[in-house]
Amino acid sequence: MESDSKQTDEKTIGKTLVIYLGSAWVFIEAFNFIIDKYRLDAAILDIIILLVIFGLPASVIYASFKQQFTTKAIIFQSINLIIAIGVISYDQISPNVINPTEIRLLNFKSNQQKLAESIRSIAILPFSNLTGNPEKKYLSAGIHDAIISEMGQVGAIRVTSRTSTLQYNDTEKTIQQIASELDVDAIIEGSVLLVDTIIRVQVKLMSAYPEELQLWTHTYDTPLNDLLKVYGDMTMSIVQEINVALSSEEQSLLTESKTVNADAYEAYLKGKYSMGLLSKEGIEAAMGYFMKAIELDPEFASAHAGLGGIWAFLKQMDFVSTDEANPHIIANLNKALELDSTLADTYYWDAVKKIWTDYDWEAGEKSFKKALSLNPNFSEARGLYSNYLICEGRWSESENQMSKALEVDPNNPFIRVLQGMLYLNEEKYDSLIPLYTAMQKNMPTNPLLNLGLFIAYYQTENLELALEQTKLKLELEGHKDLIKLLEQEYERSGYKKSLERLAFALESQDTLFFSAQSIQCYYAIAGNEDKTMDWIEKGFIRKDPDMPVIAVNPLLKPYKDNNRYKEMVKKMNLPLNKYYTSVSK
Repeated sequence: MESDSKQTDEKTIGKTLVIYLGSAWVFIEAFNFIIDKYRLDAAILDIIILLVIFGLPASVIYASFKQQFTTKAIIFQSINLIIAIGVISYDQISPNVINPTEIRLLNFKSNQQKLAESIRSIAILPFSNLTGNPEKKYLSAGIHDAIISEMGQVGAIRVTSRTSTLQYNDTEKTIQQIASELDVDAIIEGSVLLVDTIIRVQVKLMSAYPEELQLWTHTYDTPLNDLLKVYGDMTMSIVQEINVALSSEEQSLLTESKTVNADAYEAYLKGKYSMGLLSKEGIEAAMGYFMKAIELDPEFASAHAGLGGIWAFLKQMDFVSTDEANPHIIANLNKALELDSTLADTYYWDAVKKIWTDYDWEAGEKSFKKALSLNPNFSEARGLYSNYLICEGRWSESENQMSKALEVDPNNPFIRVLQGMLYLNEEKYDSLIPLYTAMQKNMPTNPLLNLGLFIAYYQTENLELALEQTKLKLELEGHKDLIKLLEQEYERSGYKKSLERLAFALESQDTLFFSAQSIQCYYAIAGNEDKTMDWIEKGFIRKDPDMPVIAVNPLLKPYKDNNRYKEMVKKMNLPLNKYYTSVSK
């Protein structure tokens, strides 16, 4: 009888196991579908899986004691419950240790794996700021920017740049709608939460086609000073998920251990955020934050690169003179390279300095190529590299780089401005004017938009509109007092003479700094050949950042046979033989 009873008990337990395991699998897969479908927090599935796992011994205990709650059965059940609560609590505190979703009872996710492995283009949406403090937005913004940069180092993946994804902050659009608009295969969503001194970053990889599906999710808990390492870990996990092969250099960059002073990194993130505002106040604030970051951590390479970039930006926009900017640019970029030779940003700004200040084409192009080898998705570097190639008359190469920049970053206003510069020097005014006119409504003080329209309107004989852009140019350069002079001379003598009178007035002013290119352009339009050549030569002496464009500036086309002009182009080591001969009309 004992033997029969034992066999009956074993059958009961076996039947319980079969029923439980089957029901558990269906239950878990159902919840997994709901979480994927409605993009719920994956931590919910972790809890469910752990409950199911500990439900198994609970069922066995229940069956073993013939479905009776004896004292011994209650003790066993209590022990199982205490262990379950402890494990679930530990998983919530340290979500990356147990990873319950990796130990599911049955995991039929081969279709998801195939879907993941088909991904070759990704857009990373702005991270949600869950800190509860709107002033901490710089933190989520900085992490979002850093992850894009880190992912951008993987050449086999096209990563949409930050400026093209910012429009989807707090959007109600679906994953498929966003993916379609940005022409990508997948979307990454993220959030940032502060837990005491620990930053919790949760990331989800969502496939867009053929349906919205959560392919991967992970939560990273880290102190601020270790955040740099998390970016690499996160990228490595996503790369493994979509089965992309990394080069040895890419793997080395992503696995390199980096730490930084927490307060310095916080200041740096604030600086990056302020710089992205593209306002005078934002640039000034960014400079202060980068300087604070360097003060707190003198070995922080990214802060040195950022400060060098601020000065390069100010000089390129004609806000400060070359003499004032260069010492800051050189000191900070050299220090950044000395501290960390793997930063794409440093090589980018180094290329800007070498080309638009040193006129060292070979070294500048080498720095551009190095920046793009470190981050193939660096759209701003591609855009400015395209701009440099224009100066050398390498039109097809310039168009190719611009096409790649726009593919990665179609909504970046800086890239669109550079695209307009390409149109300008190719003399494609029908493409430039509508592009810049639309952009100027939102960016009325951008000097490059103003310059492009000023030249384009003159070249297409829209003199009234050219006059308006000339007046705006004076305002932007701080010469409002000369606007009335310009208007009076225009009424009396016409546009060309008014520009000659304006140029002479600017020369006569005791002004600390004004753009040599502006004077050069005014005299060129006026037809004053000697004065035009004088200001080309003065621009060379000043190391004016606009000098590299003299070989393609359409306003200088009438003077291409002038010996002084040809001599200056030769001094600049620009290809005179390609001048105005290879432009695609």
